[in-house]
Amino acid sequence: MAQRVLTVEGRASAALLKLIRQGLPRIRSGEVLFVMPFAYADLPLGKRFDVWSPDGRTAVRVQAELVAVTQQFGKPFDEVPHGWKTFTLVRFSPDVPESVATFPEVDDWYEREPSGLLCTQDTWAARAGHE
Repeated sequence: MAQRVLTVEGRASAALLKLIRQGLPRIRSGEVLFVMPFAYADLPLGKRFDVWSPDGRTAVRVQAELVAVTQQFGKPFDEVPHGWKTFTLVRFSPDVPESVATFPEVDDWYEREPSGLLCTQDTWAARAGHE
C-alpha cells in the first residue's frame, strides 16, 4: 500500500509541450502537465488522488484526476501504463495548489530526481506508518 504513489519529476515546460502536444487535449485552467517516471501500476484515466506532496514529506490535500497521458512520441494513451515514463495531464479542483504551480519545470526526463508525488489519503497514511 505504501508504494502506491505516482511520482513526479516536474511540470512539463512550454518547449517540451510543443514536442508532444499532438498526444494531448487542449490544456485547460486547473490542469497541469507532469513529467512522470515509471508508474507503479496501470492507472486508468479518471483515477483520482487526494494527496499531493512536493517533497515526499509534506502532504497537501487536493482533488486531482488523471485526464490525459502521452509519451515522447506524442501518442495518446487511455491509461498511465505500468513501466512507461509518461507526460500526464492532471486536473486539480477547484484550483491548482500553489505548491503545484511553483513545482519546478523540466524540459526532458531525468532532468531532476522525482520529488513530488500523488497518492490517496490511505497510501499517505501507510507511508507514514513505514517511516
